[in-house]
Amino acid sequence: MEDDPLQREILTSVFASQCLEVETAANGLDALWKVRERKYDLVLCDYKLPELNGFAMARLIRDLMGADARPVLIALTGSPASLASKGATAEGAFDEVIPKPVDLGHLMSAVQRHLDARLDAAMRRDAEFGRVTS
Repeated sequence: MEDDPLQREILTSVFASQCLEVETAANGLDALWKVRERKYDLVLCDYKLPELNGFAMARLIRDLMGADARPVLIALTGSPASLASKGATAEGAFDEVIPKPVDLGHLMSAVQRHLDARLDAAMRRDAEFGRVTS
């Protein structure tokens, strides 16, 4: 989610060009409702969102969803020091914080790394479950 329409359009185009399904939200409340209604693999979030900032929204998502059900949460911010001072990743709000202006190569690498790790963990769980029930 990104409140700036141009930034939203750019990020949507980048992800769509990678054959990823994209849904957008202009504010934190809208995003929170969407995440509660549908399963997402990733939530890319501007830290400074109207109505409910990205940090609060990410904490709510983590509190409402179990570790296996919640999406990967990546923050985009023009003030990474502000998020660092809040312990944004240490306290578990975000999986990663990426500074603005966003380097698209860095962003796509981070997304791929987190989604690959999520897939690997799911495959390990499935394999362990299969061994237990056999």
